[in-house]
Formats: sequence, C-alpha cells, structure tokens
Amino acid sequence: MGKKIDSFPGLVDTWAPLGSGEFEAHGRRKKQGDEAIKPVTRSLETDWPSLVTEVGYSESLQMLRFDAEWWLKYSAGQTKMVIIIKIKRNPNAIKLECWEMYRDPARRVTRSTAAVPTRRQWFNINNLGTVTSFNPGMGLEIPYLTIFDIGPQNHPPFVFSQAELSSWALHVHSVLS
Repeated sequence: MGKKIDSFPGLVDTWAPLGSGEFEAHGRRKKQGDEAIKPVTRSLETDWPSLVTEVGYSESLQMLRFDAEWWLKYSAGQTKMVIIIKIKRNPNAIKLECWEMYRDPARRVTRSTAAVPTRRQWFNINNLGTVTSFNPGMGLEIPYLTIFDIGPQNHPPFVFSQAELSSWALHVHSVLS
C-alpha cells in the first residue's frame, strides 16, 4: 500500500504505518488491526487509523466482518475504510472486501437510515490468480480522502488493478504453500 501512495508526487512522508497498534473503544473491548495507516497530520498516540487491514487465516469471514464493523463504528469516523482479507486453503483462494460507512442516498435521512458499515467492494481471487469482482474489470479503489483528512476533492484514487491483485494473491499463495 505504501508504495502505491508514495508513487503519487508530493505524498512521500505524508502518512504513517501503524503496524498492529492497539485501540480501545471507550469502555468496550480493545482491538488490534493486522496493519493500519493514518495521515501524519493526526496524533500518533491518540488518533485512530484512517485505513485498517484485517487478515484471517483461521478466523472466519463472519468474524472479520464483525471486526470491520467494530473499527468503523467505534473510531468516531476516523477509520474510513477497513479491508478484510480471508485466506482459504484447499483450494487456495483469497476473498478481499472493503468496508466503509455508507448511507443509501436514495433513502430519506432519519436516525434509522444513518450511515452503517457496508461492504462497498469485493474481490475473489482463486489459486490461479483469476480475479472475480463486484464490478468486472475494476480494481480496488481507495479514495484519496479515505487515507488523508485534507486535500483536493478531485485527487485521483489509489487503484490496485486486477492484475496487481492477482500478482499479490499468487505471491501470498506461494508463501503459504
């Protein structure tokens, strides 16, 4: 992820990797993401990450989804996207889902129609590297303002093409074999 962000002019040293830092939702359980990042404009000690990755090998897809919801609900809007990665064996396959807070714009705003954690992108990648996605031909898109709190509204998103996702998945499969 970091290489993709740094490939845009002017963005080197504008974000911080947090590794698997631990965060606590006031009075609720503590949570540790597998990887997280945030803009350097946020406090490293107190502010939550803007993007979190949760990876599950033995953890169920349902538990990963629960984790994504936790980050989005309890970060007070600071965590804007959670990417969950479920790695399966026999046959080797990877399911990748991107979760964000989302309010259906077609519905009138009420308390019951507030933004809720929603799977907005998904990808299945088999052991041959074939990618099936929510939108055929599209790659993983992370909007600029998902990672950064300020900046141009029209900045292009960070895009991981299906070819890049395939290559990454094949690498993961080779490491686990």
